[in-house]
Amino acid sequence: MQKDITSALRLIKDKWENKHSHSFDDLSDCVPRTHQYAQTTAIRAVNQLATMRNWLIGCYIVEYEQQGKDRAQYGERLLKRLEEKVNCRGLNETL
Repeated sequence: MQKDITSALRLIKDKWENKHSHSFDDLSDCVPRTHQYAQTTAIRAVNQLATMRNWLIGCYIVEYEQQGKDRAQYGERLLKRLEEKVNCRGLNETL
């Protein structure tokens, strides 16, 4: 993904640098394109990491609940207890 980001931003930069003088229209085209591409890329990266985080946390919870058994015992309010114990912004029972 880093290569894609660098390539896209380099294309925008090259388009800018290939001109000897710049108009306001050039500037007003280049700035939002750079912003939009960087923002979209950042959102994708955050979404990928959040998905990996949620999957991994889910694995931890399943391993804990099942303790090597085929099925888990439910009803101990595990997620609520975990939320209270961990007390970490962004991690709550509805996650």
